[in-house]
Parts: sequence; structure tokens; C-alpha cells
Amino acid sequence: MTPGPYESESRWNDPPLENEAVMIESNDDEDRAWDRHGETMSKADANEELEKIRPVQKGRKKKAPSKWQKNLSSTLSTWYPASWRSGSAEGNNTSISDDETIENSTNNTSLHASGETNSTLNYTLGNSLDTPPGPSLYRSAPRIAKCTISFSYNPVYERALRTHDAHNQLHNYPLYINREPILDDVWTKPAWILEILLHELARPAAERLEWLFWMDADTVLLNPHIPIAAFLPPESGGFEDVHLVVAHDFNGLNNGVFALRVCRWSVQLLLAVLAFPHYRPEHFLLFRDQSAMEELLKEPRFARHSVTAPQRWFNAYQGEHNETLAPFQVRRGDFLVHFAGVGDREQRMRYWLDRAEQHLPDWEIEYKQTSYPTEARDFWAEVAAEREARTKRLENVKARVKDMDELVQRRMEEFQDRLSQEEREKLAEERKHVSEVVDKEETKEDPDKIEEALQKLREAARPLNEQAEKARKVLLKEAQDAIFKAQDSTMKYAGTAEVNHELTETDEKLSRLKELVLQSSWKKDDVKESIEELRSAHASLKEKVEVVEEKKKKEEEEEAKAEEEKKTQRQAEEAKGNEAKEKQEKQAEEARKMAEEIDQW
Repeated sequence: MTPGPYESESRWNDPPLENEAVMIESNDDEDRAWDRHGETMSKADANEELEKIRPVQKGRKKKAPSKWQKNLSSTLSTWYPASWRSGSAEGNNTSISDDETIENSTNNTSLHASGETNSTLNYTLGNSLDTPPGPSLYRSAPRIAKCTISFSYNPVYERALRTHDAHNQLHNYPLYINREPILDDVWTKPAWILEILLHELARPAAERLEWLFWMDADTVLLNPHIPIAAFLPPESGGFEDVHLVVAHDFNGLNNGVFALRVCRWSVQLLLAVLAFPHYRPEHFLLFRDQSAMEELLKEPRFARHSVTAPQRWFNAYQGEHNETLAPFQVRRGDFLVHFAGVGDREQRMRYWLDRAEQHLPDWEIEYKQTSYPTEARDFWAEVAAEREARTKRLENVKARVKDMDELVQRRMEEFQDRLSQEEREKLAEERKHVSEVVDKEETKEDPDKIEEALQKLREAARPLNEQAEKARKVLLKEAQDAIFKAQDSTMKYAGTAEVNHELTETDEKLSRLKELVLQSSWKKDDVKESIEELRSAHASLKEKVEVVEEKKKKEEEEEAKAEEEKKTQRQAEEAKGNEAKEKQEKQAEEARKMAEEIDQW
């Protein structure tokens, strides 16, 4: 069968090609090569050594299958790597016997007993994607495939790749391995993932993969029972927009292992990673493609679709249980161990490969018996809470932007003539900018960017607000004057029955105006209206009071007049009485005198 664009023929029983047997490096014009233990040797010695390896490979003993392998062989029909069978296979979904499954799976992951293999691990790709994978033993999961690159045959890395065999078989994961450089240096990595993504997106949606799981070749899988779906966002709960799950170490992002959703967003991310050194040459990339991805994930358009998971989940570093383990170090039952940036990498990998190839029961723990289910539930609940809080914050800042813009619009209509030309232009510019930030795809979901634009708008609106504050103070003084005058009148005429209606109405308007001016924020039009209403009620009160007072005055004048008349009458009567009295007294006096005169006579 002719290999497709994503296929490479299996050569498990074929003589290895020269570039598979040895890795030639130029070092002071001397040919050097890796031997089967990863040490350097001459090319001639390496080829001689390979002749010794071949018969050992063909005659190696069958290792007794472990318990989980026996259970697995009778349960699954899965996509088998082409290298698990001799000769060509018509696709990866070919059924094989239980004995073949046990023998091949065990042999391919137990190479330390007979030396490291001189053959590269090749997987048939293209046609294997024509049939969707079967269900997982653990739960319904998205369709997932692994991918990696491994150039220039290295026996230690080949052993590491074979630790994935049982995991791939158990969970129906195809593995894409690229053996040829696409771009210079490590940039083949994003290019290879991008190639697979484009291939998948060209297929009907119902047939394509949903997630790709990248792992560097220097990873050793320790527990095949852990499904990759354990690390992915839940299918419910609003995580449909999470397209990337990564881990960080003490240096920041480590993209040696990560999960990437098969979607257009992922294509945009990888295109941006590949373009980064060309379009941003001034940016120093310490860890090359990894640093480029880390910088891009700081941008809102990518950041809001990625999640940083605990490093130990799928990107743990080595550690032993007789040591004090850090949170990022591997523990029994964990998924894999990654040897990123270590100096004696191959020596350390051999140590862990020997452990992984033993399939020890205290390391290969059933998924449900590990801490992963609880950790994943708690982690994604926390992520959901953080995303909800972020959503509320975003809604809040957008609401404040709307309120601010409306306030500026109202105040501009009234006070723009009091601003200079420069102040008006600056304010118009910032209003346009904040509108663009809220609407722009790259920033519309970033509350920090919107908050920053809102702050700039506030600064530009300061002269306008100062003018509005001056007018506010003038209006506030008018309100206070109206309040004081109305209060004086209501206190003065309280209890006057004739003006009870007017007093009640004035009290109501007075209370409303007081409530308005005591608020931290009030609308000028509302205060103006309330002032006018209070003034009108107060005026009505005063008019009614004047009528009442006039009436009282008139009544008092009439009463005074009547009293005066009575007084005059009394005085006249008193004068008349006095006059009569005086007359009587005079007559009496005259009579007395006459009597005296008579007596004298």
C-alpha cells in the first residue's frame, strides 16, 4: 500500500536504513554516531554493533503479560500502530488475535532486556483517520490523537516513544510521528502540528479529530490507565471556548506537553508562532518556539482561550518518594515524566524507562483510584468561578463605559462651548478610542484593556467635568436657597389651618429636593425641576398666606373701628353723665348756700 501524505511505511522487520541505524553528526570533521546505549562511537563500529542487535531482536523472549494487558486484549479493538505487526497492514483498525496483542504490546515496551532497538517507531497515519476511534474504557471522550517529532534515530527516544504503545492501545489514540525536518531547528514542531490540524479541518466535521495531544520525545509515559480526556475541559459548563491546555514551570510556559483543540483558533495560534521570529525579529526568543507561544498567549485574543493546568498532571518532572516532592514532581500513579532541560537527559531517561517498562502495579494505577478525578473536578470548578468573575467584571466595565459616554454626551451638549478646541478634540479622540476597544475583536473581551481606555477617557473629560462641576455648584446653591426659604415659611405658618393644603404640598416638594441634593450623583435636570416645583409650591403658600393675612388685617381693622366707636360712645356717655353730675352738684351747692343765707337771716 502506498503511504499517504500522513503515512510512513512500517520497517520493523526490514533492514534499517542508514539514517535509522546511526545518527551522523559533524564534529571536527570526524564521523560520530550513537550506539544502542546512547554513547558515541564511530560509524563503522555502530554498523557492526547493529549486526549484533538484529538477531537478538528477532529471538527475544516473550515477556509474561501483566493483568491489565490480559484484560485489555480481550476488550478492545483499536487502531494499531503499523509497527506492532510485521508487514504492511490495511489501515490501523485491523483486528489481531489476543496473543498477538499481548506479545507485541509487551515486546514493544520492554526493550531494556535485550538492548535498545535499532529501528525507528513508525505509525501509519492517513488512512487511520478514516474510521473514528472506539469508546474509552473509562468514559465517553472526545476523539484525540497524539503527535510528536523524532529526527535522527536515537535509541533512548525510541524506547520513550514505545512507552506510549499500551496507552494508545488502551484508549484508541493514534500517534503522529514526523521523522523529517520541515523547518529549521525546533520550528518543525509547530509546523508539524499545523500540518495535522489543516489535514483534519479539511475533513467533514463528523469525521475529524477534536483534540491533538503534543508530547516531546523526551517524555516517558508511566501510567497508561490515565486518559488524556482527564486533562481536557468538561464538555459542559461553558468551556467550549477553551482551545488550549498548557502547563507552566519555573521558567514560565513549557510547551513540551499540551492539548490543542482541532479548530481554526489553533491554526491562527500556530501560524502566529511560526511568523513570530520573522515579524518580530527584535524580540529575543530564549526558548525559540516555546517563547514565541508564551508571548502570544499573553495577548487577549489567545489568552482568553487557553487554560494553564497543574504541571504535574501531564508535564511532571522527575522526583523520588524518598525525597520531599515539589508540586511539579511526578508521583506514583501519575501520567508521565518529562525531562526538559536536564543535562544528563539520556541517563535519567534510561532510569525511568527501566521503571516504566516493568509495568509496576504501584505506578500503573487505575484512573479512578488516582487523585486525577478529584483534582480535575476541583480545578475546572475553580476555572469556571474565575471565568464567571471575569465575565461579571467585563460586564461591569462595559456598563461603566456606556454610562461615561452618555454622561460626556449630555455635558458636551451643555458645556462644550466652554472648552477649548484642543480639549474638545482630545475628548472626541478618546471617546472614539474607547468605542474601538470595546468593539475590537482583540480587546472586546479584555476588561483590563477596556478599563485602561476608560481611564484615558476620564482624563480627557476632566475639563468638561470641571465646567459641569462649576455649574453644579451654582445649581446646588440655588437649591439650598430654595430649601432655606421654604423651610422658613413652613416653620412660620405651621399650624395655620387656612394654609394646611399649601403647607403639605410645600413640605413634599421640599423633601424631594433635599433627597436629590443629598445624593452623591444627581442629574441637573432633575434638580432644576425639583427647585422649580419647590419654588412654585412655596409661592402658592405665600400667596395664600398673604390672602389670609389680608383678611385677618381687615377683620382686625373692623374690630378696632368698632371698638373705637364703642369707646367714643362710652366717652360721650361718661361726659354727659359727668355734666349732669356737675349740674346737680352745682344746684346742690347753690341750694346749700341759699340755706345758709336763710339761716343767717
